[in-house]
Formats: sequence, C-alpha cells, structure tokens
Amino acid sequence: CERVLSNIAGLTALSNNNGSKVLFTQNDLGRLLLSIFDIKKDEVTDLPMWTFSEKCVWSKIRENIIYCGVPSVIPLGEDLDLWYQGLASFSDSIWMIDIETQTADVLVEPLSVVGEDIDVIKPMLSEDENYLFFINKKDSNPWQLRLKL
Repeated sequence: CERVLSNIAGLTALSNNNGSKVLFTQNDLGRLLLSIFDIKKDEVTDLPMWTFSEKCVWSKIRENIIYCGVPSVIPLGEDLDLWYQGLASFSDSIWMIDIETQTADVLVEPLSVVGEDIDVIKPMLSEDENYLFFINKKDSNPWQLRLKL
C-alpha cells in the first residue's frame, strides 16, 4: 500500500483502469484545478478544463481520453463543498479531453440541444464506448449520449 497524492487541498480523485494515472481536482487558492498525476513519471499536469473529477470517466479503449461534464461557469474552490451539500448546481456540457495532446472537444451542450440544464454525475461508458451514460443530479434522471468514435 502506497500513498500517491498528499498535501492537496480539496482533493477528489479518479484513477484510470490500469492505475497508472490519477485524474484529480484540487482547490488551489480558491480556484478548482483539474489535473493528471502520472504515477510512473511522478509528474502532475494541469488540464485546460475546470470541472470535478466526479463528473468524469476514463475511456477503457483509448488510454489518454476522458469524458467529462464541464460546468458553463468556472467553479470556485468553495463550490465543490456546496455542490456536495446540494447547495450548488451546474449546467454542464459534455466534453472529450485528450490528456496527451491537452486538447478538448465539446460533444454536446444539453441546454441548447434538449433545452434542459444537466448537472452530470456518475458518468459511465458502455462496454463498446458507443454510449456515455450519466445521471442529472438536478432530478436524478438517467441520460445517454451516443458517441461518435
């Protein structure tokens, strides 16, 4: 048993399938950062998105890809606690992020497509990764998004 991350304020984390990388959110002087910790390289890379690791899922097929619900407004450090307490909510878009190239593409903006704010929780991929499933935290309804691979 070995600790891989420590001394990070407001830490939430999500490891990839083989345990070589950890996606984590941290509160850095009042702003939330989404970062990747590469365990083998002992290296942290900040990603170009502001969201919570709980709103993300690692691809099992494409090692460097994560899918995330990303709030339309940049969350502040205190927002993570408020969100956990049910006192804050977000309107998310769904993004695909390539952690190797540091690029991100919006897949869908639910508010403009279905006219509804969606606060993504519990994202998961179908086995073939043709679908992304998630729950809308606002009303606990399940959703699916067909992915174009």
